[in-house]
Amino acid sequence: MTDRRNPLSRAVGSSLAAMAVTLTGLTATLCFGEPQPSAPVATLTAAILPLHGEITDVTVESLKRRIEVARQQGAKIIILDMDTPGGLVTSSIAVADLIRNLTDIKTVAWVNPNAHSGGALVAMACDEIVMARSSRIGNSQVIMGGPGGVTAVPEELRAKAYTPVLHDFRTSARKNGYSQVLCEALVIPEREVWWIENVKTGEREFVFDDEKVKRLGEDKSSTASSTAENVDTAPTPQPEWKLVEKYYDPVLEMEVPTLQPVEREDQLLEMSPSEAIAFGFSKGIVTDEGDLRARYGLSNVVRVNPLWSESLAHWLTSIYVRGFLLIVIFLSAYVEYHTP
Repeated sequence: MTDRRNPLSRAVGSSLAAMAVTLTGLTATLCFGEPQPSAPVATLTAAILPLHGEITDVTVESLKRRIEVARQQGAKIIILDMDTPGGLVTSSIAVADLIRNLTDIKTVAWVNPNAHSGGALVAMACDEIVMARSSRIGNSQVIMGGPGGVTAVPEELRAKAYTPVLHDFRTSARKNGYSQVLCEALVIPEREVWWIENVKTGEREFVFDDEKVKRLGEDKSSTASSTAENVDTAPTPQPEWKLVEKYYDPVLEMEVPTLQPVEREDQLLEMSPSEAIAFGFSKGIVTDEGDLRARYGLSNVVRVNPLWSESLAHWLTSIYVRGFLLIVIFLSAYVEYHTP
């Protein structure tokens, strides 16, 4: 058959046909040649649980409730926002047990800004510790409180009072790879701790004074007696260990001199953020919730606060309120007894 259209019509028709073929091929490429869209990225939810003030039995029950609330809201990370001077030994250990038993949720202690005494014990039980830029952790000696105020534990009761606390610190130290020597220095003041380094491998370790003397070859008495027995003995070999001279301070962003011993026998160990990082306890410095989001890749953060009833019970059971109420009871009884 003969195409009766004029040359211009034939040219336009050919061009349209070519464009149709091109578009068809492009559509096929878009439909079959390109990868399918990826699945939506899963969101990671964290729950911040404030742990402020004295640690008591009310704290234990409040945290149990709030952990369940966080779990129901899909939290995969629980962050304890800590500002506590410590509290009852039994309550602190109960909270530490509660935290260590959370095997399905990651736990983080955010020292913001204090975790003293029982607070340090709870922080050590978490999977990780992070600290505010100006904060402190430690100083966990067991003390007794009574009508006369705070007193030291009597010598005859020290073993009974210190054993459960030391055991709990050691349990957390084994779980998280902390120095058991430093954990003991948190609780017992009569411990002098030195930080030493292997000159060949660079390995660093915390040791008590007697072990430091052995590692650094400072046993002067044995050396002197050996020299007296045999003057022609070979030169004394150089020790394989030395004192750590410097460490990196992430706050100052520079190396700083190490104060040795890192813990004197007349003090309790208390660590700044820089020291806690250098000593292997803290993972980093966190200033605010924005830093938490960035550090752990959080898309959703919920804050689970105590109920007003829990806060009221916590206040009523504090040592100061209990003392005041006890005085009121005694005065009331006195007035009642002497009133005709």
